[in-house]
Amino acid sequence: MLSSGASFSLMSGSGSTVFGIFATEELAEAFTLSLPPEYLVYTEEL
Repeated sequence: MLSSGASFSLMSGSGSTVFGIFATEELAEAFTLSLPPEYLVYTEEL
């Protein structure tokens, strides 16, 4: 995630969940589109 533009990224527990904070919606969307389609993605604007 960090190499894709996230300002911060963290993995929880054994790695089944990761999250990142992106400075812009465009960076977040670009990263989301780079993931395999079967991955579940949740986004929230802060």
